[in-house]
Amino acid sequence: MTLKTIYLLRHGFRSNWLPEPHPESPTGIEADVILAEHGLEQAEELAEYFKTNEDLVKPQLIVTSPFVRCIETIRPLSKALDLEIIIERCLGEWFKKDRALEKTIIDGKEELTVPLPANLDVLQRVFAQDNLKMNKYWNTYTPNIKGETQQEIQERAIKGLPSLIKRIEEEYPDVEHVLLCTHAATKIAFGMALLGYDSLTEPLRDVMDGQPNIIRAGSCSLDKFITPPILHEKPLDLFERDWIMTMNGNTTFLTNGEEMHWDFSNGFEAGSDADIKYRQEMAKLEKQHGVQMDKSSTDGEYKKKTKKDKDNVDDSYEEHLVEINLPQNFARSFAELPKDDGPVDFQIAGVNTENPIVKVGKKFYEGEWQKPIGSTIVSIPNDDENKSKNDMSNMKQVEASIDLQELKVKK
Repeated sequence: MTLKTIYLLRHGFRSNWLPEPHPESPTGIEADVILAEHGLEQAEELAEYFKTNEDLVKPQLIVTSPFVRCIETIRPLSKALDLEIIIERCLGEWFKKDRALEKTIIDGKEELTVPLPANLDVLQRVFAQDNLKMNKYWNTYTPNIKGETQQEIQERAIKGLPSLIKRIEEEYPDVEHVLLCTHAATKIAFGMALLGYDSLTEPLRDVMDGQPNIIRAGSCSLDKFITPPILHEKPLDLFERDWIMTMNGNTTFLTNGEEMHWDFSNGFEAGSDADIKYRQEMAKLEKQHGVQMDKSSTDGEYKKKTKKDKDNVDDSYEEHLVEINLPQNFARSFAELPKDDGPVDFQIAGVNTENPIVKVGKKFYEGEWQKPIGSTIVSIPNDDENKSKNDMSNMKQVEASIDLQELKVKK
């Protein structure tokens, strides 16, 4: 029997996302970070969500990354639904090439590798008191122990996920619904592979109004993928089954909603020291300038706007066209960016202040407004709803005093 439902889950809130001191890893592997108390609470909320929601399809099997934080995240769910847990290397963390700093003995020879997860014996000792049904350790597809580029984690998804699902279907023929617990980058890569995208940073197509056009990946966020019933009995390859995403980063069951979202537009690993430092700097700038550089959704499921919501929308706004003068060394900075880091974020905050903040990638710059240099004529849609949005006759020109201002950006 083929799988009908695949849940992809990111682990809960990590302990190293809080100020030091951080607890030691029970496996002795520094990168094998455990959950914070808040993350353990999220794990309980996840279990309660599945246990009490009668309309929600329940997983019949859990497959998880070998890192402790993932096993901690699905531990309450495993107990609540009495589910077997399989450890799978293919679901492991994404480490970039520059993390290959660990001295590891490979075939009797010392090599530098990324942090490698603990084996089954160690994990069973760590969770000995929990009496988990955790007796299998699969290695369906091994992530590159020297670290992975974006292309390589995408390859892991394209090659490893079909192998993993095939093994599940062969060894557990009665299982129709499975939950895979993993990490932010891996969750996104696997989700994009199921949806048939060729790039990890390509916007999602055909999304409804109000839904994100990327896969959300907050802590303990849940994605759900289903196949059309007509395809359930056909012996199709995994990526031929027309998977449909019905949950995207769902955190509606969490008290605090979405937290610590990460995606491939960031140039650093999810949850890394660089990630935490970046978030701290962002928070300082937001507090200093009274602005918010990034806005994260807190909902993973989507509600249609009601008439009341629409009536409460504030239609008053100002629009400014801004010409930005960038220093000459900007071109050199862009040229030095790693080619596999994806698109670079460009954001401006505090446009109503004397010195707006400009964010390019991970760097921040202070802007300085120059004198207005003119005005323009803009075209806006007519109110006639009977005309096509693509019909140019549906546009009327309005002379507006929209300032064209120069923003001088300096380091």
